[in-house]
Amino acid sequence: EKSRKNISPLEFVWFFKQPKIGGHLVLLFLFYSGLIGILTMIKPYMVDLGYNVKEIGFIAGIFGTACGAVMTVPAGLLIRKKGLNKAVWIFPSVNLVAALFFFGLTFTNHAAWMVYIAIGLLWAAYAMSSVFVYTLAMKIVRKGREGTDFTLQIVITHLSSLVIAVMSGKVADVINYRGLFAIEVAIGLLLLLLIPVLYKNHFYNGYENT
Repeated sequence: EKSRKNISPLEFVWFFKQPKIGGHLVLLFLFYSGLIGILTMIKPYMVDLGYNVKEIGFIAGIFGTACGAVMTVPAGLLIRKKGLNKAVWIFPSVNLVAALFFFGLTFTNHAAWMVYIAIGLLWAAYAMSSVFVYTLAMKIVRKGREGTDFTLQIVITHLSSLVIAVMSGKVADVINYRGLFAIEVAIGLLLLLLIPVLYKNHFYNGYENT
């Protein structure tokens, strides 16, 4: 049995030098951006709304995570039925709806049922987007370098999340939660506007493992 070929550090460079890969990488970088700021600040937000630790743990933790887990199955089925070319519009739209709901929530009395809906929608949107991102990343891999290429792409999404998470706390302190949520809405809209530029059907449909 032949031993596995060692991966050269240059493989990382060659991945980023692939033709027309830039739009794909920017798409990955921005995909979660309209949600991460809200996800990062959801617990501090609930503290400021008067919820105690137990309530926050249940609503933002157990309930929210459960909503996300449940929605991964429909997300996968939707991608399978509609394909990536249509799904790339659907999931960012869901993300935008979640951000808009939180922005609208700041104008209400924060009734418990509205908070539940907001958090359920937030986690559902994040989970569904994760399914899409992982599916898209698995498509753009080179033969023999599948694991490396997939990992690189997921790292990009995590770097984006880290940047947004670090900034969101400072933004919320300066312009309050409503301002933060408004920025997330703007990012969600920006992503939808950029999809025709970043997502090229011929790139994804014609991609060959090389």
